[in-house]
Amino acid sequence: MKNNTPFFSIIVPIYNVEDYLADCLDSIQKQSFKDFEIICVEDESTDNSKNILYLYADRSDLEIRIYENTHNVGLSASRNNGIFKARGRYLVFVDSDDKIDISMLDTLYNILKIDDMDIIYFNKENLGNDDFSIKLDLSKYSKVYAGNELFCIFEKDNITNITAYTAVYNKDYVLNNNILFYEGIVHEDYLYYVKAILGAKKVRVIDDVLYYYRRRKDSIMSEITEARRQSIFVVMMEIARIWSAYATNKELDEAFYSYLKKRYRVYEYYNSVLPKEKSLHVGRAVDEFFYDIIQCKENLEYKIIPLTYSEQELIKNAARVWIYGAGMVASVALDYLDNNKIKVAGLLVTNLDRDKEVVKGIKVFKYNKQDILPTDVVIIAMREHLIPEIDEVLKKDGITKKIILRAR
Repeated sequence: MKNNTPFFSIIVPIYNVEDYLADCLDSIQKQSFKDFEIICVEDESTDNSKNILYLYADRSDLEIRIYENTHNVGLSASRNNGIFKARGRYLVFVDSDDKIDISMLDTLYNILKIDDMDIIYFNKENLGNDDFSIKLDLSKYSKVYAGNELFCIFEKDNITNITAYTAVYNKDYVLNNNILFYEGIVHEDYLYYVKAILGAKKVRVIDDVLYYYRRRKDSIMSEITEARRQSIFVVMMEIARIWSAYATNKELDEAFYSYLKKRYRVYEYYNSVLPKEKSLHVGRAVDEFFYDIIQCKENLEYKIIPLTYSEQELIKNAARVWIYGAGMVASVALDYLDNNKIKVAGLLVTNLDRDKEVVKGIKVFKYNKQDILPTDVVIIAMREHLIPEIDEVLKKDGITKKIILRAR
């Protein structure tokens, strides 16, 4: 009799892996812990993968649930389909050209039966005789962490290459917080890691190698393509958006900056390899946009030129203090003003972006001169070349109580 609520759901997206699929499923079938289901999502393979899958399922004693996508949708969408079909309490992702250790589920169960976790991260290693090791040193992370705390620690210790398949996830945590994969891109794990870890209340890390990764010369990640460049751009934009919502203290701010900078360096590398004429442009040049983010943080953090005595007096006598700007300069300015016990009523912008309605807990408003009282003070905090234009706007609107917060 099959268990309607197995302890684990193992989600296996399948696409053109005829040479590796049986090996992958064998590693799952040999698990010493047996209370699990296998969810295979077949993504319109053009090789013999589908036939191999059905043959394997017919001969197996395990519960293998097969779902076929109506058209090729990619890894992210296939994983999401598996999440929605899963009946287990915990989710494990396995790529269909990889293998898992025979003790994986038993090791994870022995932790989870004692203390329920949102996420447990574990180690991985290469399959075969590959000189390039991807094993991380996770031995010192022995306690239970809040997710945002661990995110900061991992970035500080330069723990990289955390992937979706080197973790087990509480299904309720995933569904209740809409932690799904961004569809239509590669490099999806960069983004999923950030989305998953930040909201988690209880996270464990174990050093056990429970996953074996196969480096394939013919895989989508072995070739530098325009799709990869555009995908890393999407990842960077999403991380920047999440940064503005989550970075509420210096440690998180530093961690987001570090993580985003690493992704930007990948983008820079792709630009150095791919033809320039194919560079993706969204509004303005991508490389210029992210250069601004990275350089602004490096050049401005904690280097705000202090307010003069007259500026301090102006603020002291103000009914409300506003910051004009909502970018990285404004973010640094918020830290500076907070350290000086200056309360900010809100951030003003020329065009309101729906994805950036709050920065470090301060609400963002579309600028309207009618909202500014004669007793209010407006602090301009933005990149240097934009200041004259905003200064002129405020002058034309008759707003005279303004301060330009500059940085060295």
